[in-house]
Amino acid sequence: MSSYNPIKILVFLTQDEAINEVNSFNYGMIKKEENGVSVIEISDNPEPVRDTKEDIYFSSQTDDAFYSYTIEKHEITFVLKVYRTIKHGMISAAITGNLTSFRENFDDREKMIEFSLSTAVINGNWNIVEYLIDNYRCKNNPLWLAIRYDKLDIVKRLLLRGMILPTDWLAYSMYSNSLNVIKELLEIQKVHLKLSTEELTTKWFIKELRKETPIVQFVKNVFFQ
Repeated sequence: MSSYNPIKILVFLTQDEAINEVNSFNYGMIKKEENGVSVIEISDNPEPVRDTKEDIYFSSQTDDAFYSYTIEKHEITFVLKVYRTIKHGMISAAITGNLTSFRENFDDREKMIEFSLSTAVINGNWNIVEYLIDNYRCKNNPLWLAIRYDKLDIVKRLLLRGMILPTDWLAYSMYSNSLNVIKELLEIQKVHLKLSTEELTTKWFIKELRKETPIVQFVKNVFFQ
C-alpha cells in the first residue's frame, strides 16, 4: 500500500547480514513468513518491475505493534525494509475473522481499510472481505489479493459476485505461484477457453511462460497437450 511505508531501510552485501540485523531488533520473537504482508502495492495492472521470487519475509509483534520484515534481493545488494503497524482491534479481528469485533473497532481511514482487506484475504476470512467490499470502496482489488495469496475460496466467491478476471490474471497467477487458483480456473472452470489472443500474447504472460517451474509446466500442459 502506498500509505504503508517502512520505518527502516537498510542495505547489506549478503542475505545473512540482513537476517542477522532482523534478529538484532528488540521487536519480539521473529517468525519466518511465506509472504510479505501489505508490502507490495497491487494496482489494476500489477506487472512487477522487479522479480521478488528470492525475497524473504519475517514477522514479529510486541505488546503494541506488528512488525513485517522484507529482505529484497537486488542485483548486488540485499535491502531490508521494516514495516510497523500499531496494534488495533480492527486488524486483530481481520486476522481472526471476528466480524463483530471488526465492526466495533472499525477505523475508516484508507490505510486501515486497505490493510485490513489484505489481512483478511491472507487469513482466508471471507466474512471480513465481504463486509469491506459491500460497504466501502477499496483501493486495492480484492481479486488480485486473493490470486496473489492463492486463496481459492475467496477467488471463487468474488467471481460468483460478478467480479471479472482482468487481463494478465494468468500471468499473475504463475508469477505468484498460485497453483490452487490456476487449477480451479483452468481445469474446472476452463476459463482459458475464453481468453483472447491479446491476453495470451502480453509481454508478462510470455515472460512467465519461459520459466521452468511446476506451475508453468502445468499451464503448458493445459494449453499445448
